[in-house]
Amino acid sequence: MEKRTGEAALLLIGHGSRLPYQAEAVSALADRIREEGTWAAVGAGYLEHTRPLISEALEALCHTSGATTVVCVPVFIADGTHLRRDIPRALGLDDGRRTGRVPAAGAQRTLLLLGAIGGDPRLAALLSSNARSALEHGAQGLNTRETETTP
Repeated sequence: MEKRTGEAALLLIGHGSRLPYQAEAVSALADRIREEGTWAAVGAGYLEHTRPLISEALEALCHTSGATTVVCVPVFIADGTHLRRDIPRALGLDDGRRTGRVPAAGAQRTLLLLGAIGGDPRLAALLSSNARSALEHGAQGLNTRETETTP
């Protein structure tokens, strides 16, 4: 990947799981965002159980892209202890902080940590739309792993 120093990178943050499905979903989101081509780089990191861990993903993302700013987007439905304490710590931020400068890939980087997505009204509209689709199309309208592989 060509370095585009100075541009912002995006880091999706998942919880992680001993099962592969959560990481697959977060990685698929990262792939879709990466295809937009609007970020210097897009990566994914996980709080626990799954590699790369958040700190590893941040380091790799900054090394690969040269980005001076990283927007960190938790793929979490609600704020809680992980978003208030654990994720900031994993990023090198103080507890409860959503912004700051931290060392990564040999330089100071500006981090912006967003909140949980659950409060975004677009999520409610998406959930409602998916439910209407399920009513109209039965199981074929559901957005689940089981129906994604069905012809």
